Amino acid sequence: MYEFAARLSRGAFASGAGIMTSRRLLAVLSHPINPVLVGPTAGVELVYSIRAINIDDVATLHYLFEGETNFLASGTVLEGTLSFDPINLIKEIRVMTTPLSVGGFDKVLLLTFSGATGATFVGDATLTTILKSQSVGSNLRCNPDSFVIVKNTIDNVLNVLANDTASAPISILDVDTVSGIRISNDKKTLLANAGASVRSPFTFKYKAIVPTTAETGDGIVTLEVEDVFAASDFSLNVPYNSTKIVDAIGLANITPINRVIISSIGTPSDTSARVTISDSGRSLTVFVPKGIDLNAMFLNPFNKDSAHHRPIGSGATYAGAGDSSTIAIQAHAGRGTINAALPFGAPFTKIKDSDPTKTVTNSTLCGSGSGIGLPITLKIRPNWPPGWQSEFRCFDNPTNFYNSETGIITEFFAFDPSDQNNYRATIARTLDIKSLGHGTSLNQRIGTSASGATTLMGALRVEEVSTPGMAMAHAHHVAVPRVPGHNTPILLGRNIQWPATAGDGSAYTDPTHNSGMLAYGDLLGIPPEAKGGPNLDSLTLSEPGRRLAQSFRDYGVYVIDGGPQVVMRATDSLGSLHTTMRNDFLTLWPYLRRITNAVTGSTAVINAATGNATGSIGTPSWPAGGGTPLADNSAFDDTADTSFTLAVTFKHIRTGATLTRTMTVNYSSKTGTGFGGRGPLSNLPWRSGATGTAQSRDLGNQRGKPFDITMTFGARGKQDATERDGWFDIRGGNATGIALQGCLGGLKQAGSWILHKPAQFIPIITYDQWPFIYSNAGSFRKNGAARQDMFEATAAGTFSAGGLGTTDDIYDDFGAKLKRVVEHYGWDAVIIRMNHEANGTESYPHHVEIVSQGTPFINATRRAIARIRAAAASTNFTLLFSQNFGRNSNGGSIGPDLWVGKAHCEIFELDFYDRSPPVPITDQASMNRYLNNTRGVSRIYKKRDGVTPLPGCNGPATWADFARQQGVHFGIGEWGVKGLSEDGAEGDNPVFIEGIWNFLNDINDVLAYECYFNQGNSDLPTFPNSFRKYKNLWGA
Repeated sequence: MYEFAARLSRGAFASGAGIMTSRRLLAVLSHPINPVLVGPTAGVELVYSIRAINIDDVATLHYLFEGETNFLASGTVLEGTLSFDPINLIKEIRVMTTPLSVGGFDKVLLLTFSGATGATFVGDATLTTILKSQSVGSNLRCNPDSFVIVKNTIDNVLNVLANDTASAPISILDVDTVSGIRISNDKKTLLANAGASVRSPFTFKYKAIVPTTAETGDGIVTLEVEDVFAASDFSLNVPYNSTKIVDAIGLANITPINRVIISSIGTPSDTSARVTISDSGRSLTVFVPKGIDLNAMFLNPFNKDSAHHRPIGSGATYAGAGDSSTIAIQAHAGRGTINAALPFGAPFTKIKDSDPTKTVTNSTLCGSGSGIGLPITLKIRPNWPPGWQSEFRCFDNPTNFYNSETGIITEFFAFDPSDQNNYRATIARTLDIKSLGHGTSLNQRIGTSASGATTLMGALRVEEVSTPGMAMAHAHHVAVPRVPGHNTPILLGRNIQWPATAGDGSAYTDPTHNSGMLAYGDLLGIPPEAKGGPNLDSLTLSEPGRRLAQSFRDYGVYVIDGGPQVVMRATDSLGSLHTTMRNDFLTLWPYLRRITNAVTGSTAVINAATGNATGSIGTPSWPAGGGTPLADNSAFDDTADTSFTLAVTFKHIRTGATLTRTMTVNYSSKTGTGFGGRGPLSNLPWRSGATGTAQSRDLGNQRGKPFDITMTFGARGKQDATERDGWFDIRGGNATGIALQGCLGGLKQAGSWILHKPAQFIPIITYDQWPFIYSNAGSFRKNGAARQDMFEATAAGTFSAGGLGTTDDIYDDFGAKLKRVVEHYGWDAVIIRMNHEANGTESYPHHVEIVSQGTPFINATRRAIARIRAAAASTNFTLLFSQNFGRNSNGGSIGPDLWVGKAHCEIFELDFYDRSPPVPITDQASMNRYLNNTRGVSRIYKKRDGVTPLPGCNGPATWADFARQQGVHFGIGEWGVKGLSEDGAEGDNPVFIEGIWNFLNDINDVLAYECYFNQGNSDLPTFPNSFRKYKNLWGA
């Protein structure tokens, strides 16, 4: 083993008028410059570099290799003197080794000098890689990839020469004393070589170099293991177009979990994804860009290269007023309609697992039938489509069924559902919803429209018509007159251009048909004002009609079919809006113009004499006409990535030791229940809603943005009834019914549109897990011992509910009935809201009053959730649980101490009002104090350091921060202003409303939803200033 001592010779040199002693010389010995590989048959030359600092004349340095010398080649000079001057500050020492094994070479490297502060290490990077990992036992076993963290870092125990060297860096570790232990590059942490086994505690020798004199000192220290710092690579699934908060510490299996934070992250390999570190340093907020989601694509079909999503560009040219196409279009002013039902609409529905499987066969009731794609077996929604009549049997009757599990659309022509045990059609075509929805070459037929496109490409969606503010972010289509007997003048000719690939059958055989000037696939659009189009706001249009006008301008209308008059197709009945939308369509029709440069090079034409079509359908310009798109491409596949990786670095807080691991994020397609992103109906940055009452329905209409979510209460036990009667009332009748805790009445009050939008809307059902005690609420409020007994017996599954059995029995019953309700109404998800404000005052008989009740209450809630979740398990919807808290906690619960944990609840939920703030809320400063106020100290949870107790949550921001810390979503079940009749209420307070708006935007990384409590003393329209502020912000 080698040791190296460097001693500076003190000499004298002239400076100015007299003789001075030598200036101090700092000797820095680097790692060897060039050794990279060592083999058993050849030695290696080691090169050490020494630099002198702060000298202005000649100075000398004496060096010495001491110890075993058998590793050095014969003839090596073991001692010598180096001379420095202001011009020659750097000197090298070169030594040759004997042939060494890799293990032996490691020994040599451990004995090299480390420099003083400011040294530059020029050795190969692989030679200084920190080898990590082990577990702790009687022996310290060092496996790859983790740190040994010791109780005393070396700079705590240094005791070198009594001069200015108290913080001298470590130079040499005597590995003969502790084999396998070495010093990290930071000179403060001990590391264990891979495979080493060390008994803890252990003693080792060290040597320190004095920076100012190059003198050395020896020391001995005994250390014992404090932590084994380990971490693993981890992965997670995140739905497209959503934000997810993840507990990275937990996912990476960090040890020790309470003394490690995330110190830094790399850049996602998918540049459209975003990842940030939470304030706590324990979790990551992961945003995944929008992508392919088979469930959501029901409302937004086809990929980004489809004509359905192609926007019009600023370079589009429009046919002039004197163009024959313009004259012909305007001749049909006031004539036309929207077909929403059979036989000429485009019905489109999503099948469910519970729908029956049927076989559709070739229909011969209207001739021989083509039989293309038939017979075919699939699930079919019963009694669909509505409005079918036998006298229309031999008409088009296009009908579309969508399987969201496979992403396959099945489109029928001449669909006949008159006998639901013997469905018929003449054509069946299947296509992937992620496809174009139209062909790319002449004579290719993808769907059942004459143009070869599916009738869904450009169809008007009833969901977008009936949802105020919802953008119609796609193109539309029309059928126009083409044969004698249709409304004149004839509009449709024989030319074919992209996206059309074919024409009507008789166009190929009858020369009297298709004499117009428009091509199959022609794109019509309303020109922008700058190009002669109308001011859309000046037109007399309904609210959905104004959105349709913008869609006509930004995306246009494709000609894909022939018909007796100008016709748009819709996917379902427009109900009371049908006449309104028809009138709006007729208002807009005369303003449409043919876009002359939407496609280039189209030469395809149908020859009736030969019965075929020849030529090219051309190449589409993108956007249509070129230039800048007038609107975004709204397709779901605007990212091709399906996953990304990210480097995550974890740091041991006390020692600063770090480990870097890889996080892999996989994109998942199921987003119906994924929180984050915009509200699917409100288009707000989060899911926004209110309580399920008639007042709330009106609030959604008044603010101009529909709700994405609503919160409702189940009926509680009658105050004057027995427990048994109260429970049957809560269950909603007899055992065969599907009424559930009175919640459906509340949901229906919120508006029938809720029940028609199961894919976007999520109901919240408040569930009090001991509802029968409300029949005897007074005694439970006053009897803490009875409540504690109930909590403990419920947690054990033995609490009796009288003739209804145990609490386990009623949870099983609730879950089974919940499943039937949700599947009956077709919701994609439902949230069960547990423990309504149980941490608050004694307003509710299930409240937790004293600390000793906390643990049994938590265990009872966990059991209830588990039983309900098991009984309601379904592949047709996602069941989520939220745990509800009130802003103010009582003495039995500080802040979040009743939290059941993320393994049981997906959402951490809070209720709060403008009531009893720390100071009156009059400005942003007082609002911030309200939001961030704390109360008491948690008995369970700690701050980020893992030691200091967490202040008790009180202000909404403190509760949201706790949700972040726990790695779950934050929900707001109730919030609002309060009338002055309630103690501490501040009445009509627009400052509070604006403060909550800003707060919601600030916590959007963790926010799942918010519901305004629009009833009773919080009925928002009764507070005019607050209501005006709410409409301005939420309705903008």
